[in-house]
Amino acid sequence: MGDQVVMDRIADTTDWQRTGDIVQDQLYLYTHGYFYDCSFAVGIEKKIFKCHKVVLARASNIFAVMLTGHFNEASKNKDDTINFSDTLPETFDFAMRHIYGNVNQLEDLQLAIKVYRFAHVWQLEKLLKLAADFMAKCEPREVIPVYECFKMYRDDRLDSVLSVISKEIEVICSSPAWYSAPIETIAEILQMDHLMTTEENLFDALVLWGTTQAIEEQSVRELIDKALRFIRFRNFDFYQFSSMNLHGDLFLTDKEKVQIFMNLAMGNKCPMPFGFTDKLKFRNLHPKKFTAKFNEHGDDSVIQLEQISKTDVYFVTESEGFVLTGVRLFSMNRDNSAQELDISCQVTSSATSLKPLAFVEFKGLNESKYEDFLLFPEHVLLKENVLYTITVSYAKPCRTRKFEYGSSLKWHHGDLVWSFPYSDNNYHYDICSLSLRYLVMPEN
Repeated sequence: MGDQVVMDRIADTTDWQRTGDIVQDQLYLYTHGYFYDCSFAVGIEKKIFKCHKVVLARASNIFAVMLTGHFNEASKNKDDTINFSDTLPETFDFAMRHIYGNVNQLEDLQLAIKVYRFAHVWQLEKLLKLAADFMAKCEPREVIPVYECFKMYRDDRLDSVLSVISKEIEVICSSPAWYSAPIETIAEILQMDHLMTTEENLFDALVLWGTTQAIEEQSVRELIDKALRFIRFRNFDFYQFSSMNLHGDLFLTDKEKVQIFMNLAMGNKCPMPFGFTDKLKFRNLHPKKFTAKFNEHGDDSVIQLEQISKTDVYFVTESEGFVLTGVRLFSMNRDNSAQELDISCQVTSSATSLKPLAFVEFKGLNESKYEDFLLFPEHVLLKENVLYTITVSYAKPCRTRKFEYGSSLKWHHGDLVWSFPYSDNNYHYDICSLSLRYLVMPEN
């Protein structure tokens, strides 16, 4: 009789599958709850999942310690549930199907993000990679939650996501994810140095975010204040800022408007409002750099400069969206290494006499191994039919060379043309070349 009972029990489980595929047979054990020895109550609805300690312990050291160590969970019988109330049932189920049956078909980004977080907590490395790889391939309009997740967990893929944000910011700013993002995330994006859109578009996107979040108790300014301070108002010219002020609400106080107007007119002699960025670097620069090079003077002579300033005048025609970012000086190259330098360089233009457009200085021992550019902390946006004057001043003696223009030098890239119509001697001192970038403008 006893033998008959045992045989009946075996017969009752003959449908649990023995296909010869151990992975699929193991998955069948999970999906049908055969031979389980632990149970989980998952989510606020406490959905029951029947699992196997040995399978979970093999997949994760955390599960191994919890289910086979000295924790309470290890001593529970198979129907005393382990509470996973902070996990959604669909997240837990996908994780189990991956552990048991190597299921890899993720099709939903929101599920992938939840699975990624679950895999981090439970140290499921294979599952973590699966979810992260899926997230990294998301559409630009969905990238913000991926950015937040990778940033939180310091994932190595964060750089690739930042690159997507930089290139696709126009798409991102018009996506539902932008309007559901917290202000902290918006502020982090507005601190990025490379975003392929204009500053005015970033400002408009921030204001639109604020107007969609505003309720009666909060003003738009109060909502956007943390991010508004990272808008680079110094990238606007005086007339552009005036037009924006006339045709829309800038969500600035009257005092802040006056301070910004004064800064645009007179530079850092009049500081920006307290807490606002004073950066004057365009974010939407093309990654490729262009260089306007000059030829060394034919006699190969070396000139000793002492207590002197040298000025060069440049005239730009047919320019649209090009930026001067720096100059390369012969006096700073490797041939002059180990000499003490005290050099300053400034750019002014015929369009404004109130302030230098850019200023940079170098003081100290020249240790450069290569010819390096003296880069301006502020970019100079070049405008058509404007004279630009670059003045290099030397407070200490240094060695340099003459660089010639030629009889009628023009340097051009695309529609940008440099010419030097006001040079009497067709040569100048020290400036070997100019560093140029152009702005990537969003498509209409």
